[in-house]
Amino acid sequence: MYDPLNYKLSEFNKHEPKKGRILISDPFLPDPYFKRSVVLLVDHHAEGSLGFIINKPLEISLDQTELNINDTRHKMYFGGPVQSSDLFYVHNRGKEVSGSIEIKDGLWWGGDFDIVEAMLKDGTLNQKDIRFFVGYSGWDSDQLMREINDDSWLVADLDLIPIFESESENLWTSILEGMEGQISVLSNFPEDPNLN
Repeated sequence: MYDPLNYKLSEFNKHEPKKGRILISDPFLPDPYFKRSVVLLVDHHAEGSLGFIINKPLEISLDQTELNINDTRHKMYFGGPVQSSDLFYVHNRGKEVSGSIEIKDGLWWGGDFDIVEAMLKDGTLNQKDIRFFVGYSGWDSDQLMREINDDSWLVADLDLIPIFESESENLWTSILEGMEGQISVLSNFPEDPNLN
């Protein structure tokens, strides 16, 4: 019988981490950066992994940065604790933005920022096409697999979410609620298990 208070995420992990998949943190993961986070993996190989937290919006928008872009529509997101003063972006316009790195069909990251800036200014790139991140999440060789084996992360397919249209603040909960089986119960767990 399933005991929701004595579970192991590893029992529910049906996927290996790879580029284009998401990581969903354990409900009680104590790390302040990754608490109730959803991470999009944009790179995963023997040397390490790289991703962006996609459900942690910041209190600033693109027009409040040093980029001199007068655009209040684009929220900035906390992508992770590595290089937290640098700007990164995930978008669906890789065929137009040279130097973009494909994550999966229809989704890229990075690329020539001059092109991105011009597209923002002329209105051909909007919030349904791109998401901006400050910093990224990184793991050394085998570090991510150790964390997955230690029940810190659930690996899932990205198809579960429309990345540019999702309500970020409730994304962690809504993804778990939408999963089949007993794993969906985790979405109801309080942040502090002592409150239960």
